[in-house]
Amino acid sequence: MKNDCVFCEQALFEDRLIFENERFNIVASLGQITDGGYLLIFPKRHVSCIGEMKVPELEEMERLKDVAFSRLAAGGYGESVSLFEHGIVGQTINHAHLHLIPAVLGSLDDRLMDDFPGNLMMLSGALTDIREKYQVFKKPYLLWNPEKVYRTCWEPNAPKQYFRTVAAQLLKRPERADWKVMDRDIDRSLWEDTVARLSPYFSHPMVRAYEEFLYNLRNSRYSWKITEEGHLRTADNLGYDPIMAVCAFVKWKHCYPGAEMLYAREIGLPEELAIAIIKASDNSWNKEKAIQEIREDLFSTVGL
Repeated sequence: MKNDCVFCEQALFEDRLIFENERFNIVASLGQITDGGYLLIFPKRHVSCIGEMKVPELEEMERLKDVAFSRLAAGGYGESVSLFEHGIVGQTINHAHLHLIPAVLGSLDDRLMDDFPGNLMMLSGALTDIREKYQVFKKPYLLWNPEKVYRTCWEPNAPKQYFRTVAAQLLKRPERADWKVMDRDIDRSLWEDTVARLSPYFSHPMVRAYEEFLYNLRNSRYSWKITEEGHLRTADNLGYDPIMAVCAFVKWKHCYPGAEMLYAREIGLPEELAIAIIKASDNSWNKEKAIQEIREDLFSTVGL
């Protein structure tokens, strides 16, 4: 903890706090460039940038980023989210924090190329890769993510709030670029609405169960195999996760009616989540379609 750091003193952002665990906070950002939904994810441990974070911290930040993406969609802010970080350059708060803006910043790559034509640009598949590069270079960087990959620009001469300024220009909201001077009443209304809309999706236990399922599904941690006879062997025998087995039970109809719910209860899967998974799985299995159907049905069931 650093005494003069606003991200190290929870009382300074308590009213904007949407989620916290032992290591991270997720808050609605001051200076909402979009009409709400602009989030910051940052570690509780004081560290100056993502490049200086520990591998387990980065793995958790990656997971929380995926969770935040899906919850922004569930909260009505859309499926498209852009992210960025000022890696010890352009910072107004010297504490690592990842910006998530629910908007497409389509020409951001071109803008970086134009603004820093002679700088080293690199691609990375994960935040841990950026840490590895930072440990070698020990240089300031800008980080952003076009199309599900991370880009870094090394040693840029970027002014403070560089990404915010560019994002505000691209979104035709230049008056919202500087969070320190944005209209306070408008901003407060937007971040208060963000907290009110998103907090239930981060706090409801059924939604947490869904997000765990979603994270594992997107990262291919659930799978199953079909025997030569076209029947599914039990998940336990194959060592596969039982949640996806519930989906598979319905998909291939190899067991008697109702067996999927009995199995869901046996493994302790929350009934509402099991029902949502079963309904989605009863259609032709398409991962993205099923994720959307599960989310819509589950959130409707729990009243979100």
